[in-house]
Amino acid sequence: MLEAAFQSQAGRLGRVLRRGVALWLLWHAALPWAATGDAHDIYIEDYRLHIECSGRGAPAVILDAGLGGSSLEWVFVVERLRRLTKVCTYDRAGYGGSDTGPLPRTSSRIVAELKHLLETAGVPPPYVLAGHSFGGYNMQLFARRFPALSAGLVLVDASHPDQVERFEAPPLNMVTAP
Repeated sequence: MLEAAFQSQAGRLGRVLRRGVALWLLWHAALPWAATGDAHDIYIEDYRLHIECSGRGAPAVILDAGLGGSSLEWVFVVERLRRLTKVCTYDRAGYGGSDTGPLPRTSSRIVAELKHLLETAGVPPPYVLAGHSFGGYNMQLFARRFPALSAGLVLVDASHPDQVERFEAPPLNMVTAP
């Protein structure tokens, strides 16, 4: 009886391990895509920003990750979108393949850098801007500052422009990071 229970547990463990290995292989099979796009390292002043584009068509879709994230977070989205149109991911200064940029790192600076990056990389407007979390806030600001360059805006669980003030105000009275 004990031996049958052990074999049953071993069988379950084997299935779990096989599934885990299969998921790991699927994930790593998708990662090489990140190196097959048209990648550029563009210098702005004395620091380098990384952008990678794949696919063909217009308008180009520009993807911005959440705070602390990198362009690799969009790999599965890019895999699908590149079949339909040109899609570009980039790493904000200090993240992924980009150098650390000048301080303070404000959304205003980030938007100006993105505009310069797209122009220098030769990505023609208009753009469908898509951002996750903090990246959504940046893309909203880009669309407001450069409406002639913006064809659309996609927000994925995006930060709200008034979110800090709302958290700090009653009834929440939450302390937020600077």
